[in-house]
Amino acid sequence: MASGINQVGTATRQVAQRMSEAAANFLAGLSPDQRAKTQFALSDEERRTVWHYTPIPRDGLPIVEMDRPQQQLAQR
Repeated sequence: MASGINQVGTATRQVAQRMSEAAANFLAGLSPDQRAKTQFALSDEERRTVWHYTPIPRDGLPIVEMDRPQQQLAQR
């Protein structure tokens, strides 16, 4: 049983590493203005906790404001 738990832990770390690398590559592929639209302080609870699935005005960097390579990085 412990072997199965270790495999899950290893797989989780690998996925987290790939996610971290994808995020870093995405941010590196943006202009400074675009990057400013994609990041905000974790302590900004109002922006961090407001979730809507209906069409509303949103903060952030819309996909349409990215070129194709940036869109591909975002999708990774």
